[in-house]
Amino acid sequence: MVYVTVAEHTLEQLRTAIDEGPSVTGGMNGVLGRYIDERNGEIVVEFEADKMAAKSADRQASERMVAATLGVPVCFEAGEAAVLNTVYASGTLTNAGCTTGFTVITPQAIRTVC
Repeated sequence: MVYVTVAEHTLEQLRTAIDEGPSVTGGMNGVLGRYIDERNGEIVVEFEADKMAAKSADRQASERMVAATLGVPVCFEAGEAAVLNTVYASGTLTNAGCTTGFTVITPQAIRTVC
């Protein structure tokens, strides 16, 4: 574990950057989430282990691109989803763009929304 004692960015700057993170990492395959690692002042982006770039050089290039876009240090790590949800959709699409009659299955319950 490495602690950085002289922070390059304030916690507020990191929070602002993490709020912008979805617009930067949202198109990347397998993103599970993001958090601030307060020990070293990085934003950690967690990916499904099998979706992380196969080549280390590709991953490092992506980290640098995201860090440059957000303006703060970024680290990619493999993780696993805390909760696996599945949505099965069916029903009709209204003029307002809403669906009716779809089912959401979670580990806790099966719910049909009408």
